[in-house]
Amino acid sequence: MSVSSKSTLAQSLSFDDGGLPPVGKLAALDQYYFFVKQHIVSRQSGTLGLFRRGSNDFPIAPVRDNVYNATALWALSSAYRLFGNDNGRSFELQQSAVKCMRAILFCYMRNAHKVERFKDTQSKDDCLPSYFHFETGDAIDDPECQAHLQVDAVALYLLQLAQMTASGLQVIFSMDEVNFVQNLIYYIERAYRTP
Repeated sequence: MSVSSKSTLAQSLSFDDGGLPPVGKLAALDQYYFFVKQHIVSRQSGTLGLFRRGSNDFPIAPVRDNVYNATALWALSSAYRLFGNDNGRSFELQQSAVKCMRAILFCYMRNAHKVERFKDTQSKDDCLPSYFHFETGDAIDDPECQAHLQVDAVALYLLQLAQMTASGLQVIFSMDEVNFVQNLIYYIERAYRTP
């Protein structure tokens, strides 16, 4: 997408309602919905729920990108909730966001051994990966990414998880998941103090 088409799109989707009646606001939200459906939801894995970066030939799913995508879906669903009659779009967007956040949690939980080892070693070799295969959830080892601890990706995930939970979305389903999220908080604390 060219720069000029992006700015035209941003202008056409701007939400300065200028006193629009509720029907006009809903029409503006529908424009956002179709844009999000075409450019974000279409890249979500049907099996796991992660969003791939780029084309099908590039099956990488960065945690940061996935959290941003889930946040966009959640924000649009929150806007739709204000109108009530949204033809199920709010629920659809919420569930896509929850599926993504749960997929990231699943990928992190598969690497729980690294969290435990990191508490003892504080080594970058034991840090959580921030890139996963978008269909299988397997960690993708990228030498460039392993040069630092990826604390920002974990912290961003935890921040958005807290925000979504506070808004009423149920992302965490079991006590095992609650305990693991608590472990992620300890992971962040230890990583922050690593020299």
